[in-house]
Amino acid sequence: ARRLIPFIIILPVILGWIRLYGEKQGYYSESTGVAGFVVVVILSFFLFILFTAGKLKKAELIRINYENDLIENEAKLKAILDNSPSAIYLKDLNNRFILVNKTTLQNHGVTENEIIGKTLSDLFPGNPDAVKGYEANDRKVIESGEALEFEESAELADGTHTYLSQKFPLRDYNGNIYAMCGVSTDITYRKNAADKIVAILEAAPDAVVIVGKDGIIQVVNKQTEKLFGFKRSELIGQKVEILIPAELHSRHGGHRDNFFNDHSVRPMGSGLELFAVKKSGEKFPVEISLSPIENNEEILVSAAIRDISERKAKDEKLKKLNVMLTESNNELESFSYSVSHDLRAPLRHIIGFGEKLRRIAAPKMSDEEQRLLNRITGSADKMGKLIDDLLMFSRVGRTGLSKAETDLNKIVDEFLTEMSNSEKYADYVFEVKEIPRFYADPLQIKIVLDNLLGNAVKYSGKSEIKKIEVGGFTKDGENIFYVKDSGCGFDMEYKDKLFGVFQRLHRDDEYEGTGIGLATVRRIISRHGGKVWAESVPGKGSEFCFSLPVV
Repeated sequence: ARRLIPFIIILPVILGWIRLYGEKQGYYSESTGVAGFVVVVILSFFLFILFTAGKLKKAELIRINYENDLIENEAKLKAILDNSPSAIYLKDLNNRFILVNKTTLQNHGVTENEIIGKTLSDLFPGNPDAVKGYEANDRKVIESGEALEFEESAELADGTHTYLSQKFPLRDYNGNIYAMCGVSTDITYRKNAADKIVAILEAAPDAVVIVGKDGIIQVVNKQTEKLFGFKRSELIGQKVEILIPAELHSRHGGHRDNFFNDHSVRPMGSGLELFAVKKSGEKFPVEISLSPIENNEEILVSAAIRDISERKAKDEKLKKLNVMLTESNNELESFSYSVSHDLRAPLRHIIGFGEKLRRIAAPKMSDEEQRLLNRITGSADKMGKLIDDLLMFSRVGRTGLSKAETDLNKIVDEFLTEMSNSEKYADYVFEVKEIPRFYADPLQIKIVLDNLLGNAVKYSGKSEIKKIEVGGFTKDGENIFYVKDSGCGFDMEYKDKLFGVFQRLHRDDEYEGTGIGLATVRRIISRHGGKVWAESVPGKGSEFCFSLPVV
């Protein structure tokens, strides 16, 4: 419209000149010229007014739309700010708040009217030290003209909170800083969790080293410093190969890449001897467990490192002792076997000559002489049985196992068949239940059953009711065999002596025996990888059991 003003000024001048020119030329009279001039001027001004009104209306519509868009955008911005979990605020160069979001108001427990135009000192005069710290950080942003990040703490109604504050300057169209904007995110939970993780790492008994995919050490605990002799600052940011012997550096990178390609919790170098190196250059054996740590940014690996120097030394010592013990046992068994074997001949002579003396001189011998001769032959006979048992005990420890599927029912039937051939055992009652098949050496398991069944028969001999129960079952991956008798039983206080060599709980005049049978049973079952045990009540019988793994 302003561009039409010159036209409006010039138009009447041009129309007046035309009117005067027409009058002079006689085209029309003076009155007609004046009337035409007035009509044309009025019409021109009317058209100008209509044009200007249209322009103004259009401009008004544009302004209204702009204001509506501005209001809508402000509402959107406010909604974004107020729904942000972070505290967002703007401060002018005098530290006065000029804009805050809802989270900021909630954190400080104030309304918008109470905070706008105020400083933190105005709002919290009782915490001058904390306020100085916040405002010092704000000044750093203003003075540097750059975005900076701070970790700040604040005392709120529900306790101390930790914030990660990102602060940056705001500039006008001339590039001058006029305000500072802060975005403070509550990281209290994350901080507490991180502190707990750090505490756990620091309390760990092993050295813990956390490494990135590039092999750079990111975290170590105090045990790492203690074990390797490095300070923490000397390790952070270094390649993990600083802790590995130089001759292994070239291979370690490939092993690390393999772990990150297929990461899972597992021991490092399973089946291999691993070594680490201290700051002093000393190498030492270690045991390492690897665990992947996944976060949003990358995958890390946590290595728990344990010095096993002392364990290795003990293992070596134990190996040497085991070798010495094995050699000693072999020598002892060889000695026992040789002695037992060599004693057989003189015993046979004693028994043979004693029987011959009885046949020749019996009519001439007194009762006392007869008794003494019987003691001699009886003791020699007992000695012979003891030697046989010793030889058996030695043999089961020296003979290799030939395991096969073994039918214990058949072994029990053979024992009972032998028993039925003697009237001496006619009053015994045997109850035999189904027994599962065992995977064992048939000959050695027969020795076990003969011992257990023989003991059950022997110790039930003085009972009124001579009942023996035999059976077996499978439980928890084991086959279990048992023999129950109605014999004299024994005191469970002495159960640990039952399976020792030459250990007996009864006198010879009560129940004869050598004290080697149950020791032989335990040796055979132990060699099969099983267990043997017994339970009893004095006067009410006993139960002997053994178990072997199911194969």
